[in-house]
Amino acid sequence: PTVKGEPFTTGLVFNRSSFGWQEAMDSPYYLYPVHPTLAFLQTPSFAAALYLALLRLLGRDYQRACELLETCWTDLPLRAEEQ
Repeated sequence: PTVKGEPFTTGLVFNRSSFGWQEAMDSPYYLYPVHPTLAFLQTPSFAAALYLALLRLLGRDYQRACELLETCWTDLPLRAEEQ
């Protein structure tokens, strides 16, 4: 969208109408349980962790994105939604 007032805003506009996106996703959303200490979110899957890291990067929260990405690893082939 055209942005006049805040060209470097961290507000995101999602376009989930993409057929390719819908086809690759197992579910159109992720649910993140909150740890009992309320200190952090728990990621239920590798894809959910990658998506949360992406949202943190797009929101310019580089420190928390880096901390999360350090825990993202797998020795299995990536599924379609993880690629």
